[in-house]
Amino acid sequence: MTKVLLPLASQGYGSQQLVPAGHWVYDSLSALCLETKFLSIADNAPLSVKEIKFYLSCIDYDSLSYGGKVLYDKTLEYLNQHKFAINLKPVKIGLNLNLNPTVLARTNDNIEWSMATDYTGKENEYKDGYAVESSYTGNDFTNPLAVIPVTFDIDDKFIIETQFSLGPSQFGLLKDSYLNHNLRYDLSQYDFYTPKVANASFTHVFDSGWGFNLHVARSGLQIGNTSTGSIIYNSTFDTNVYFHTEIFSRQFKYEMNVIEVNHSDNEEKFMYLHSMEVIPWKWLKIGFLEGTLINGGFSLRYMNPLMILHSFGTWTELNTEWEEKVYGEAHTCAYMGLSLEILPCRNTRIYVLYSQDEIQPPNELTSDNGKSVPDGWGYQAGVEVKIPEEHGGWYAAGIEAIYTTPFLYIKQAKEWSLYSYRYNMQSNGDTPLCSWIGTPFGPDAIGFQAKFGYTMPKKWNAEADYLFVAHGTHSFGIFSQYADDGEGTYNSYYPAVKFRNGLYSAEDAEKEARDFRLTGTVQFTNQLAVKGSYSFNDHITAKAQLMYQFVFNNNNKSGNFQQGMEIALALNCSLF
Repeated sequence: MTKVLLPLASQGYGSQQLVPAGHWVYDSLSALCLETKFLSIADNAPLSVKEIKFYLSCIDYDSLSYGGKVLYDKTLEYLNQHKFAINLKPVKIGLNLNLNPTVLARTNDNIEWSMATDYTGKENEYKDGYAVESSYTGNDFTNPLAVIPVTFDIDDKFIIETQFSLGPSQFGLLKDSYLNHNLRYDLSQYDFYTPKVANASFTHVFDSGWGFNLHVARSGLQIGNTSTGSIIYNSTFDTNVYFHTEIFSRQFKYEMNVIEVNHSDNEEKFMYLHSMEVIPWKWLKIGFLEGTLINGGFSLRYMNPLMILHSFGTWTELNTEWEEKVYGEAHTCAYMGLSLEILPCRNTRIYVLYSQDEIQPPNELTSDNGKSVPDGWGYQAGVEVKIPEEHGGWYAAGIEAIYTTPFLYIKQAKEWSLYSYRYNMQSNGDTPLCSWIGTPFGPDAIGFQAKFGYTMPKKWNAEADYLFVAHGTHSFGIFSQYADDGEGTYNSYYPAVKFRNGLYSAEDAEKEARDFRLTGTVQFTNQLAVKGSYSFNDHITAKAQLMYQFVFNNNNKSGNFQQGMEIALALNCSLF
């Protein structure tokens, strides 16, 4: 009889494991860099444990305050911590079980749940037949009821990870008007679109001070470190898969991302992104991103980082004769992002992000057709202060503002606009769950947030914040507007398309396209929130959030004022 040995090792899952966006480790690394008056190149996520350790090793430990040194040691200890694994040399198989029971309640069902809103209400003229994934994904109180993480770590050189989950869909979690929970008994309320976390990663760091990372994952990519979500590319963008290539050093980073946004029988949507960041001086960081979204099959040519400009003129290649007549250009969207970060003094950073998918320079505004094409761009700017204290935690305060034009992320038709959608396999199967590539506020918005908080890693944190969002009527529902010219059906919301097809005069098209004010009756949302968490030990953490909301012109209806409270409670329980 042959004996099968399964040696159990108290080993970590390995330095190759990816740390998801929003993890406290990124805040800790940022706080340490700010204290040493040297900006961090590690603002994008996810990063591997090995890459984060590399950035930690670049920090001048001796220049840190006592509190900074304690925080540094805590962060490094966390990254080196050991977890349960089955050791089958050279492979370690990590297993765990996480339970996340959650209860949600509100006092006014005329106000949308804060974790599933696009800030346009639910009954305006454009909003029909969709649900919002952008503000739902990644929220602390929308985690699945049960998650089983499984990792395969090959000799600490390569890792494969997946997280099988069981929990209600958005429709199941938020099915009741006032009181909800994720302990559902009806299987039709569960989300079978799982696993939502699945990846493989390989990182290598050279002794000369640079390294590279290759990883593939389903979603969760983030470009930019902001408070309310990156206007360029946010982790809430729900995609099928992306492939990431990265070269990094202390002061330089290049990334290429190839993303499959949607794939169905009648629609393929791929995005190709190239970005660079450089820190020429320790107080200044500059970033540039350019990309192309193609409503069509995969193409290698867009992976060349020095040939991305103007997308090879693809807008002239994929059109049919009818699409040329109706849309002018089709099946492609050029995308650009810029970022600037300044460290004016110790513990403080100022940041500005810019995203753009369309802009009409003066030479293109000389014709009626050029004047009818709306600009799509947005700005995001903020100031953040992080101060480590002697017990190994840090205080954080910040303000952030954002503006997006009415047509940012929106092109001539939904198939090549910068959003994704999927369908739930169970309940509400005909309602798409939608997410923007960038800020969860989407287009047609002005936002502002102020916050203050304290974090003691692995123990507790508390935060108070105020959020204001003014939002026009443009959101995902705009893609449901169609017209028929006798030859076919086409999206009819875009000013240039209306002009080309005789639905608008030149004057009306120009008026709508060149107007950068928020559209229609603007909804004004105000949220005052206090939230926090407390870890009883390494296995149990309690989280809570209390929010008061008051909304002017709720549902984009003039004079409709609503107010109410919302509370969320959750436990995060881990077996190992």
